[in-house]
Amino acid sequence: MYFDESTCPGMLAGLSVQDEAAWDRLVSKYGPWIYDRCRIAGLSDEDAEELSQDVFVLVFRKFRKFSGIGGRRGFRRWLVTLVNNRMRDFFRVRQRRVQTTNNLSGYPHTRATYETTDSVADDVVQDRAMHVIRIIQADCGERRWRAFWMTVGLEMQPTAVAEELGMTPGAVRQAKYSICRRLRDEWRSYNPGTEIS
Repeated sequence: MYFDESTCPGMLAGLSVQDEAAWDRLVSKYGPWIYDRCRIAGLSDEDAEELSQDVFVLVFRKFRKFSGIGGRRGFRRWLVTLVNNRMRDFFRVRQRRVQTTNNLSGYPHTRATYETTDSVADDVVQDRAMHVIRIIQADCGERRWRAFWMTVGLEMQPTAVAEELGMTPGAVRQAKYSICRRLRDEWRSYNPGTEIS
């Protein structure tokens, strides 16, 4: 699990004094999560790697401005905000460059491989979740998937997403609704008796 209690105050203190071991722990702990989040959002392997590096550069540059309010949870929220903002920038630039259709080849077809201390059960659940996501991505089309991801994953407003993707706000909301519903249905079929929020 990425966001467990091992985001210790010692690591945060080490980051504030630019301790190399603390930075190594940060990269090994959160690097796979950032990479996976980028791949799920539709970035290619190369773009996900580059964006991950960009996020760590931002953390390095801005860590002294991080107030520390909220401790570990505050840091994690701050990191999620940095990742989301960087992904928004990435999609904004890409959308400007390519106004027509984009290639689906950048979407993830395999889960990133990385070492983890999670239990086997957690790995199975994560594999099932990735399988469900891949099925839905393949079926729904790139623009609808991006509309869903930008509203749910990046928490952007439907009007902003509509403007970026050349859709109506209603079409963005419909994409979000139908893909959320499909995610729940697919999840239930692979995991009877469980729910996703």
